[in-house]
Amino acid sequence: MTEPMLQLKDLIHRAQSLTDRQIFVLMIAVSALTLATAHGFESFANLPPCPLCLDQRETYWAAITFSFLGVAADHLEKTKATWLPWILLVCVTASFGYGAYLAGYHAGVEYKWWAGPASCTVSGAAMSIEAMLALENSDVVLCDEIPWSLFGISMAGYNFLIATTLTLISGAALLRNTKARRAT
Repeated sequence: MTEPMLQLKDLIHRAQSLTDRQIFVLMIAVSALTLATAHGFESFANLPPCPLCLDQRETYWAAITFSFLGVAADHLEKTKATWLPWILLVCVTASFGYGAYLAGYHAGVEYKWWAGPASCTVSGAAMSIEAMLALENSDVVLCDEIPWSLFGISMAGYNFLIATTLTLISGAALLRNTKARRAT
């Protein structure tokens, strides 16, 4: 097994040893940091988000909301014995999974692996010359352009890596929670 795969396996193993509350707090912290970084690029580097970038941000806001509910539920003794923590872990994992899907799709659009939505790409669906010129001259940020990259990976690519990792971590916690519920 390669070194990064061993590190990922170790990370998932460690995530299974965290409590639900610790997982929820971790998801809040990483999501907030990811959103702050995105807003930093927007504000300080003058890199406005495209429509697909904004869609990806919504998944982090959803995960933060579900995670805050998870932390609140953890403080109530009545909810610890219910399915509420499990349901919230499902919601957090699904949010990150959908975020990883969106980021992977967006990265593929940027790298021209497939066509993107006509609403924010020039290379998307067949468009008239007038429509292309209107899109180029509008304030819409194009989804099929890479405004910034590091080591050949775009922001959507990094977001894919972050969201996938968070999906695996929250999924490992969900698996642990499911096994613990079955054991009782």
